[in-house]
Amino acid sequence: MSIDIAYVAAGRLHVKFGDAAPRHIESKFASESRERLLRVEARNAWKTQGSGAQFMHGRLLWGREAKERDIAPIQVRSVTRGPRPSHVLYSLLGEQVGGLFAFDPEAVEERRIIHGVEHVYNDLALHGERGLLACSVPKRDGSAAIAMMGTDLSDYAELTEGDSIDGNPSWVPGEGRAIVFESAGIARDRSGAMVSLSPSAIQKLDVASGSLETLAEEPNVDLMQPRMSANGDLYYIRRPHLGIGKPSFWRANLDFLMFPVRLLFALLQFLNFFSTRYGGKPLTTAGSRQQKGADMRQMMAWENLMKADDAAQEPGEPKALVPASFQLVRQRGIRSETVAKSVGAYDLAEDGSIVYSTGNAVYHLDPDGRRTRICEGAAITHVVLL
Repeated sequence: MSIDIAYVAAGRLHVKFGDAAPRHIESKFASESRERLLRVEARNAWKTQGSGAQFMHGRLLWGREAKERDIAPIQVRSVTRGPRPSHVLYSLLGEQVGGLFAFDPEAVEERRIIHGVEHVYNDLALHGERGLLACSVPKRDGSAAIAMMGTDLSDYAELTEGDSIDGNPSWVPGEGRAIVFESAGIARDRSGAMVSLSPSAIQKLDVASGSLETLAEEPNVDLMQPRMSANGDLYYIRRPHLGIGKPSFWRANLDFLMFPVRLLFALLQFLNFFSTRYGGKPLTTAGSRQQKGADMRQMMAWENLMKADDAAQEPGEPKALVPASFQLVRQRGIRSETVAKSVGAYDLAEDGSIVYSTGNAVYHLDPDGRRTRICEGAAITHVVLL
């Protein structure tokens, strides 16, 4: 059986068709954008070198301009199948860069659909028959909403709202316009800053009527990346959840001791705003609040990875990066069963077969449960059938 997939490894897009070796797809837009940033840094090099550095010595108190090694690479944020066979849709995100792109494997050509620092699209999912694209859109306050639009960016609409992170939408087969997605409520401190997330639950949204239904939820467990098969089976990844820790005496004393540091940080942020407003460039390049909010869920996932149990190792197989506690579950009615362990990402085919990533390899599960290793890679975070 020929299996065509696209996957993201270490932030880079790869495609694999049948028995051919995986091929890395270099984004022309990402390369050109990085080169443009390097040229800007080169033009400003006088500010941190020679007499220019002496003239600008005051800036060294707060930070320095980024060198080439400091410029973060532009990475693939999400990937889904395209509107035509073997085509790929993906989003990019980097320093002052974001956007939605398409790749044609026959012409070996990248097409820019839209780009800009405000165009951040996560968890892409295409409805092939209707040509509709669902995604998760991060907000400036750290929350995220499910949005829908045409592949030409027409008829953009946000379908969910509230103080939560809604992500990983997937279209329900055989229905007009229904979506399943994960949703986690945000916990904030008195200042309004995000400190943690509630366990994520699986929701189903009827786009036409706006009705919302909870399909699955468990205490102290995250249910993520939902998919529905044509026969109504619900698939999702079940993983441990880390909630908010209880306040302690030592934490209160630490907050008191950290007060001067936080005050200095607040002053730095004010100067950073001043530099951006009147100089056109910030003093720091560590990322925007919007990006930090969008990454809250991923940071908690890595924290889970560090604290979770080691994955079971099968003889002759590459060691899984994802722990065994990350389980792919199939729910049929009120019954559920574990389909695979150490699953970080997956996709579901029409015939019921599955492709999934353990972080260091991609596997195929046929409808009878037979497993075949498709390929290996480093830090595989997304996989999709083409």
